Amino acid sequence: AKKMGGLDELLAHIVTSRNQLDAYIRYTRLYTDSLLNDETRPFPAAGQVAWIQDIFGAIPAGRGITTEVECADDVIVPAMPVAMYSAVLLNLYTNATKAIIARASDEMPAKILISAWNDARWHNVTVQDTGVGIPLEVRERIWDPFYTTTSRVNSPLGSGMGLGLSLVRDLMSRVGGKANVVEPSPGFMTSIHIRIPRNQNG
Repeated sequence: AKKMGGLDELLAHIVTSRNQLDAYIRYTRLYTDSLLNDETRPFPAAGQVAWIQDIFGAIPAGRGITTEVECADDVIVPAMPVAMYSAVLLNLYTNATKAIIARASDEMPAKILISAWNDARWHNVTVQDTGVGIPLEVRERIWDPFYTTTSRVNSPLGSGMGLGLSLVRDLMSRVGGKANVVEPSPGFMTSIHIRIPRNQNG
């Protein structure tokens, strides 16, 4: 009975992993098609945040990490490829997850907060986490290709190649946007802030 129980657990893990891989494949196809078609249009931010959670959220949830979202239904992303926006969100979400998994202490709650809002000039997104944090002296280096702050190997995502944040900044530059490390809200260790101009013609 114990042996069968172990097999059931392994099978469940394989099925979950396969489902996650299928979701990534669907996402990659959407991303590629979107960039090839170069379709740009405004769209609600909340739907894309929810979609990224659906694709990726099982991994942080499985590690006891809570994801909270602050995004009103009427927050609209300026015209850009939908998949480009999703790629930015996914990279920030996976980085936040790895940062929490890599921390040495569980003193703080394991939590990620994704916030999206518009002001007069910008569409804003912050992804905050209670992970290992980013020392002040490397806040610019994290945008360099192959630089990573999460080198521990106990993550189901691996340590990564350090390309995620480099990609985020590159994609933001393509739409006249910005990506920076900012001071986190109380109770968080890291906050990445992206902003996209709402009027990209002026």
